[in-house]
Amino acid sequence: MQKNSGWPARRRLACALLLAAASCRSGDAFQGASEVATRALACGEERWAVKTGTDDDAVLVDATMLDATVAELVSFPAPSVLPSTHRVVPYERRVYRLTSAVLVRYRLETDSDYHLVISEGAQTLIAEIPAPNCVDAPSPFAPGIRQARASFDARLTATDFFQTANTTVSLAGVGFFDFIHGQSGVAPNGFELHPVTAICFGAGCALEIAGMDAGNSDGGRTTSTGTNGMGPSGCGCVSSEGAGLFGWPALLGAALWHCARRGSRGGSTPRGLAAAFDQLGDNGYRDLGGSEGIDRHAHWAAKQREIFL
Repeated sequence: MQKNSGWPARRRLACALLLAAASCRSGDAFQGASEVATRALACGEERWAVKTGTDDDAVLVDATMLDATVAELVSFPAPSVLPSTHRVVPYERRVYRLTSAVLVRYRLETDSDYHLVISEGAQTLIAEIPAPNCVDAPSPFAPGIRQARASFDARLTATDFFQTANTTVSLAGVGFFDFIHGQSGVAPNGFELHPVTAICFGAGCALEIAGMDAGNSDGGRTTSTGTNGMGPSGCGCVSSEGAGLFGWPALLGAALWHCARRGSRGGSTPRGLAAAFDQLGDNGYRDLGGSEGIDRHAHWAAKQREIFL
């Protein structure tokens, strides 16, 4: 009888279960490690503290929304100097609201911001929604950024190329002067709403405003497991808070060593396990919206192929 060069079904099942257990036990740590990788590769740098509310003056921003028009905002005098960790007074210490403006086009920037071109008539300005996991703690704008990003994702899907919307929106955001370098939709004075802290779609829509909170402990990072009780690995369990930074590498490493050792006895490459590993990644990140889900799944898939294929 010819010896079966593949893995017995019971071994494949045991290894898949072991991987699932390791992933479930260590979901928080794995998610945290993925966010660190994403932050290192995809967050911005230029005046980033001011853009995300971690600058020295963020606590001085008046949270009371000031109704404005695009024409008014683009007429503010452009400052001669743009400090990296301080705000231009008074324009960058206010929250402005635009009502029934037009979202002309949008895209996902390389710094993970959503770049929105907003117009009223012939005049345009830029509004940007940062990625929540690029907002350091403690930012008073983090709750609004999370809510604005979620509201946008519920309606549109930003990609790395501009898409036309031409839809009516209302939005609120903190005033910000950016360096002018040929951005699409840039105002003549470089003024933007950055970050956007609330957005809604449709004429006369009601903005839902998240309170500014300087003491939020997670710095705007979304770590919810969702309402269905599924952890980041998608295996039907809530991850253990006690896994710690070394929990997931240790558990996952033990699982991979065990399965690879078993597979080598059959003289075959464990591609079946690679497929199972990939499926766990698909299940874990299919519910994440926008670039967050794409980035995390890409990280997951790249790791499993690096190890197994």
